[in-house]
Amino acid sequence: MGESERDTMSRLHLEFQDRLPMWVIYNTTTRDHPGRWVVRLHTSLPEPEATTLSMVRDSLKAAREALPYGLTCIGRSPDDDPVIYEVWL
Repeated sequence: MGESERDTMSRLHLEFQDRLPMWVIYNTTTRDHPGRWVVRLHTSLPEPEATTLSMVRDSLKAAREALPYGLTCIGRSPDDDPVIYEVWL
């Protein structure tokens, strides 16, 4: 059996471990994917930045199910862009 997409995301998460990876779920109001949920890998070190690694899903449940194993939701900061729904570490 081949590697599942979630397994792939978990492997990528580990590859970015030294850069303190976090996964951001964007709500359905993004300009690039209106009506869909976007999950994007961000790194925190050395400076915070979004990567080009992302997934697009039809529901919040599907977006969460695509996240790497073992993460914890930390919600969102009041200072976050309104399009950010939640962040996972």
